[in-house]
Amino acid sequence: MYICEKLEKAKIEQKRVEKALRESEEKYRTIFENVYDQIVYANKYGTIIAANDREKIFGRKSEEIIGKNFTKLGYFNVKQYPIMEF
Repeated sequence: MYICEKLEKAKIEQKRVEKALRESEEKYRTIFENVYDQIVYANKYGTIIAANDREKIFGRKSEEIIGKNFTKLGYFNVKQYPIMEF
């Protein structure tokens, strides 16, 4: 019985954590999609992973810049900025 109780508690905890994660993702998505500012999310290599649809970013629609490296879009002189490492 002891193992069954531990498994049941673990299952309940997993469901609680999954619910909290879904709620957090929904909150993030709502903010990301409805904020009035332009948001661009890039990985540590500068590749744009996501961009919200607030007008045009870098003069282009978000779907046109996703997957591209932001340094190659012609708006930044990379030599002016220090290299950032995470």
